[in-house]
Amino acid sequence: MSVLDEYLMLYGEMIREHEAMRERVFTPGAVIPEEEIKAFFDRKGDMDNKMIEIANRYMTDPDDIIEDRRKWFPVRIVSSGDYHTQGMGSFMYAKNDAESAADRFRGLGIPVDVEECEWSYNERNWGGRFNTNYHKTYTVVVGCSRDLAYMIMKRSVDPKELIRSYLRRGVNPRVYLPFLPDGIEEKLGLDAFGNDM
Repeated sequence: MSVLDEYLMLYGEMIREHEAMRERVFTPGAVIPEEEIKAFFDRKGDMDNKMIEIANRYMTDPDDIIEDRRKWFPVRIVSSGDYHTQGMGSFMYAKNDAESAADRFRGLGIPVDVEECEWSYNERNWGGRFNTNYHKTYTVVVGCSRDLAYMIMKRSVDPKELIRSYLRRGVNPRVYLPFLPDGIEEKLGLDAFGNDM
């Protein structure tokens, strides 16, 4: 059985358990013991961890790569509006978010592209890049199947390498990971530009 098949089998099992619990919860007059709900969430957490473990074992198979760009799959879409609190840096933070997702595929040798699109809420008030209605959207498209793309997005990422990639792209890691402790870069042996100290 391939890694992807193993992942999809476990994912299917998790969905079936989730739907069975959902049906019970929404049954009029249903009373579900607290221990049973806790056991359900514990099992879900265990299954999530197992799915990450399976995804981490994946190695690129040339048969998994799709060369025809018309069949590539959009795996992540990020809008500059998601980072509106960063002011004019919202474009940079949105693009870095998309590039970080694309890095997961680049590291496996799977073709990936980040496509950029400009748009506005109100076309009559387009106003250019300094208008609050002006946004950019970055779409990560990958040359593999939808199931494989989702599995790869589930893979764990080394925190040091993630922080290094943010610093090298000139963005503040705390925008993405707001609970990072002060001085974590130094503890990981990184300077302000993501280089080893």
